[in-house]
Amino acid sequence: MDNVTLTTIKYPREATIFASVCAILFCIIGVVGNFVTILALTRCPKLRSHATTAFVLSLCISDLLFCTVNLPLTASRYIHEAWTFGDALCKLFPVLFYGNVAVSLLNMVAITLNRYVLISYHQYYNQFYSKTSICLQLLCTWGFAFLIMLPSLLGVWGQLGLNPSTFSCTILEKDGTSPKKIFFLIAFVLPCVVIITSYSCIFWRVQRSQRKLRAHHHLGY
Repeated sequence: MDNVTLTTIKYPREATIFASVCAILFCIIGVVGNFVTILALTRCPKLRSHATTAFVLSLCISDLLFCTVNLPLTASRYIHEAWTFGDALCKLFPVLFYGNVAVSLLNMVAITLNRYVLISYHQYYNQFYSKTSICLQLLCTWGFAFLIMLPSLLGVWGQLGLNPSTFSCTILEKDGTSPKKIFFLIAFVLPCVVIITSYSCIFWRVQRSQRKLRAHHHLGY
C-alpha cells in the first residue's frame, strides 16, 4: 500500500479492552434502542403520516446498520489488536463506517430543515414534503453519503485498506493525496453548520413570535 507507515503503535492492553467493551455495549444498546424505535414508529398510524417520521426512520435504520456491522467489527479489532477479516471486508468496512456516519448527519439535517420549514414557511410545507419529495430526499441522502466513498473504493482518490499503525481499516493516502479532509468538511462540518444555523433561525422565529404575542396582549388591554 502506498504511503502507509509500517510503524505499529502499541496501545496499552487496558485501553483496547476498554474500547472493545464500550463497542459491545454501544452495539447492544444501539440495536435494541433503534429496533424498538423503528417498531414503534411503523406500528403507529398517526406517526406514519408525518413527514418527520420518514427521516427519523431513515436515521434509525442507518444507526441500526452501524450497530450491527461496524461496532462488532470494531470490538473484534480491539480485542485481537489486529484486523482478522480479510482484505475484502477491510475495504467494505470504511465504506459502511463513513457512509453511515454521513447518512446519520444528513438525516439530522433533513429533520432540522423539516422543522424549520414547518415553523417558518408553513404555507409551503405540504408542497415541500409530499410523498414524492420525501422519497427523493431520502434517496439523495443515502446515495450521496455512499457515493462519496466511491473514488476511494475504486482507488481513484485515496484508497481503502488497513493502516497497520492502528490496525484499522480506513481511507489511506494514494500518490500522496487523501480525500479525508474533504469528506470531513462535506459530510460532517457542513451538516453541523446547517443544523446550527437552522435551529438558530427557529429560535429567532419563535422569539419574534413571542414578542409579537406579548405586544398584542398588552395592546388588548
